[in-house]
Amino acid sequence: MKATQRRSSSSRLRTFGQSEPQIALDSLQGNIVPGFSKDHQWFLYYGLVDPQAGRRSLSELAHHVSSAAEVLAFNRLYRALRRRRGSEPGGLAATWVNLAFSFPGLTALLPANQLVGFRDEAFKIGLPTRSALIGDPPTTKEWVIGGPGNIPDLVVIVAADREEDASDTAREVDGLLAGWKQLHVDRGRVRPDLSGHEHFGFKDGISQPGMRGLASSQARDYITPRVLASSDQDAQLYAAPGQPLVWPGQFIFGYPTQDTVDPMAAGPVADQVPYWGRNGSYMVVRRLRQDVSAFNSFVKDLSGKCGLPADLVGAKLVGRWQSGAPVMRATSHDIPQLGSDRVAANDFAFAAAGMKHRYRRGIKVGDFPLSLADLNGNVCPHAAHIRKVNARDEGTDLGGLAKSMSMRILRRGVPFGPPFDPADQNSANVERGLIFVSYQTSIEEQFEQLTIDWVNSAILPKGGGFDPVIGQNGAGARGRTFEIVPGTSISITTEWVRSTGGGYFFAPPIDALSTTLGPTA
Repeated sequence: MKATQRRSSSSRLRTFGQSEPQIALDSLQGNIVPGFSKDHQWFLYYGLVDPQAGRRSLSELAHHVSSAAEVLAFNRLYRALRRRRGSEPGGLAATWVNLAFSFPGLTALLPANQLVGFRDEAFKIGLPTRSALIGDPPTTKEWVIGGPGNIPDLVVIVAADREEDASDTAREVDGLLAGWKQLHVDRGRVRPDLSGHEHFGFKDGISQPGMRGLASSQARDYITPRVLASSDQDAQLYAAPGQPLVWPGQFIFGYPTQDTVDPMAAGPVADQVPYWGRNGSYMVVRRLRQDVSAFNSFVKDLSGKCGLPADLVGAKLVGRWQSGAPVMRATSHDIPQLGSDRVAANDFAFAAAGMKHRYRRGIKVGDFPLSLADLNGNVCPHAAHIRKVNARDEGTDLGGLAKSMSMRILRRGVPFGPPFDPADQNSANVERGLIFVSYQTSIEEQFEQLTIDWVNSAILPKGGGFDPVIGQNGAGARGRTFEIVPGTSISITTEWVRSTGGGYFFAPPIDALSTTLGPTA
């Protein structure tokens, strides 16, 4: 990992109201911020076969790429209608398009002097070479996309509320991309039987960082909605309980990054890309195959050995019950109403006990048991998935809250494949999993550091074994350990999640498609 950039105290900013920067939403791609959140998301992978024709087609495709301004306006309208009606607003639909390039793809499109600003070695080297470093098996023979000889130059994301709209738009995009050869298509879809849940059955995507930044020059026109009342003790640091406000340079180039000491201060501007990359972001794509049958069998067997109910065993592995209710607030049994409460489900810490909050007018939050301080991991194991990847208020080997905030990523994943059916003997053989997507301004210091130093470590950030859900042991037989009770280690020999492809990409600003990247030589 490269060293943290030095800075003077004069480069720091404190956040009070309008000190947060205005984000150029018309230039920023919309899946970065605020995120697509569509039921159907197709990933179209391409190789470049004719650079001149390929650049011309990018100029045409630029008109179809969805901006953050468009997506934010739609999302705000959706939320407003949902509040007024008291239910999901049926009939309101949209289709979005975003794209990103691998470093080989950019190398084929641009002269060398246009690439010198890229300083993230992981992005330049690529995922296949880095895969062993992040714990993958030593061979990529299972990869369906992204392996040696099959590295895409371009990935296009088509997201829609309706499958037919995703299909029609994907076909339109493919027709525009002259000079490009389609290598692979993944059709992601929110589970039709359990919306918002991944294939192991757990509600996903609950805990996301809140990005600081304004949508316009209007005071308090925040991109991340503020849920806490200004009088609440946490209002300057959190958008909502459990949702820390992170400076935008952690996710988008051209803006202040997160200070690693003071959680409310800004660090230097993220500028480790060429001049034309401002308002761009690195995108990590991981095609993760899930073995639901093996996971369920392990949970059942462990339940018999430790004497805990199977649903509680699963909750302790993940840190949440399948409903999304956190173990920290539902310690012995699931509380589905808690899991359905968007605010309460993320309102907990690990080191400190929970507390009551003050909310903005119109925000309704259920009254559920508050979490207790759990320094020793008796309630939520130290290696439980959500505790491994998000230390919240705990100090870690790398520092305190501010350092943990600097490692946060924006997750935009979606399941693929049909739900597992235990009554169907052939269901276990059907491919299913998660298309993991994250956005960040340093693949090395955010995605990779999180994966290598914490997820794949038996002792960090607080011990307790490997992340039992996505953790990998890159050495030997790849067995892992996990302490469901402090001091009692169990062995995990089966891998429930395996990578079958992906890549490291750069999602450029939209205007670069018709200027730097699009015009023919």
